[in-house]
Amino acid sequence: MKRDWQDFKSLHSNLPGARDAFEKACERLFRKIYLKNVQSIAVKHGDGGIDIYIGSLGIEPVEIFQCKFFLSDINESQKQQIRNSFERAIQSDIYKIETWILCIPKVLTFEESIWWNNWKSKKINQYKLKENSIKIMNGNELIDLMKEYSLYDQIFEIEELKTIKSINENVTRLIENFYPNKKELPSILWRTYVGKQRSKNTPIIYGNSIFTGSCGQYWNESDDFDGIYCLDIRNGNIVWFFKTPSDVNEISMINGYIFAGCDDGTIVCLYSITGALKWLSKFENSVVCKILKITTSSYECIIFTDCKGNVTLVDINSSNILGQLKLNTEIISDISYIRYDYKHIILIPTLNGEIYELEVDDFNNLNIMHIYNLSYSDIYSENGISKFEFSSAPLIWKNFLMIGYVRITYYDYPAVVCIDLEQRQIHWIASNKKNIGFNFGNIRTSLSILNDEIIFTHPYSNEIGGININNGNLNWLTTIGRPMYQQWSSPLVFENNIYVARHDGYLYKINGHTKEKVYGIYLGESNNAGIIYDCNQLTSVENEIMAWNLFNGYSIYATPAINTNYLVVGSDEGYLYCIVNY
Repeated sequence: MKRDWQDFKSLHSNLPGARDAFEKACERLFRKIYLKNVQSIAVKHGDGGIDIYIGSLGIEPVEIFQCKFFLSDINESQKQQIRNSFERAIQSDIYKIETWILCIPKVLTFEESIWWNNWKSKKINQYKLKENSIKIMNGNELIDLMKEYSLYDQIFEIEELKTIKSINENVTRLIENFYPNKKELPSILWRTYVGKQRSKNTPIIYGNSIFTGSCGQYWNESDDFDGIYCLDIRNGNIVWFFKTPSDVNEISMINGYIFAGCDDGTIVCLYSITGALKWLSKFENSVVCKILKITTSSYECIIFTDCKGNVTLVDINSSNILGQLKLNTEIISDISYIRYDYKHIILIPTLNGEIYELEVDDFNNLNIMHIYNLSYSDIYSENGISKFEFSSAPLIWKNFLMIGYVRITYYDYPAVVCIDLEQRQIHWIASNKKNIGFNFGNIRTSLSILNDEIIFTHPYSNEIGGININNGNLNWLTTIGRPMYQQWSSPLVFENNIYVARHDGYLYKINGHTKEKVYGIYLGESNNAGIIYDCNQLTSVENEIMAWNLFNGYSIYATPAINTNYLVVGSDEGYLYCIVNY
């Protein structure tokens, strides 16, 4: 939980209150730091240019701290205040100064830093002072010191904030439990056509911008709408569009650049503000995984896999290949990167039942450290054993990797496995000891975590469920919408709620405490999008039989993105929707 100096001003109601509190906060800090006598001077006319001093005033040279609560730009008025305070101190005939330190809550801009250094140098020369006798402590330095000396939580009233937040959460929980339909229902703020949004087109939100890749008008075919879009999240206006040679898969924001792989093997690096091309490289095979960044003291690069099992390291700035490893296997899932014992570890699930553990060393070598060959009991196979197939992203929690998998057919327990990365063995395979539900299909979607549960959704059903993260036991299932044989969008957890877009064309919200449906909003057809079914109403498809495809409208394949104010999800019709009051 963080607060800054703008919050500090709000805590003390106004600027005058914050000025006084800032000086008191600095005094508390310096009392902790210095073993010498630390005193403040009562605020009145003729304070001698001193706010806080260290030492014996009038007996020995003292260290003076001048506190100025400057939050915004330092203009001529503020500069004059600094000059006046210093001149009163340096010209005093009552005391001598050893060091004069200006304390401010802001960080100087480039222009302000030039002014400060020029003024400081001029005064040191004018009064023949020692080199370090004039200093500045900015807001970041002060906060770091307050944290180091265990004063930050007290000065910024963090404990009070935590208490208030806890009370609000408890009250909100009670309201949701007793009056679940009193909250305002969601609504569509805007929709914009960007081309088909498939399972590898998860949008990302940064500030007021949304970035998303597109499969254009025709999935698996090249067309004029294939590319990467940047939209203004406030109104849905397209800020820029970059045309790509084929369908775009997962995109990443790295160092302010947008990276994306395409079906034809193209990788692009774009400037995120303008959409201009920084570089483009063409590789032999389709790149469907999310591109990740690795940084050490000697290099900065991106890493990705292609569908034929090639793992490639590329220099972020030049697009030069730094290293490559051929795994000779099929890969369509995202990969995961973790730092472990100062090592760069990449975990790569494959369609052939392996999860590769690679280490990237300081010489850009990709070294296979371990291969997990995973199989399960299969009553339908000749030898009673079949290999897992992995097409979803690994979920890393502590020293465990959890992932959904694909089987020959459906079973009576969820298709989720947990691997202990330290012991390098299976920790558990999900079970259904409570006999909750049946016919659990293959999980090609990613998993999420809510409190101590793994949240999953699966095909051959209309269910979303929770698995005990420690032992793999199925805890609960909630049915929502129409049963569908397909499910491609992954569940999303945000502020103790679960959101899942389904193949039936609806986006659903589930209360993370009660595990009950809060609402379903229809997004399957733009002309009819926005219909809301709250917790007391069945959706219009809830009682229909299971099907592969919809009779009307379009499915949702893409996983939503969310921040504090907006929820964004794309449909197979090609529209990107922004939802508020979610």
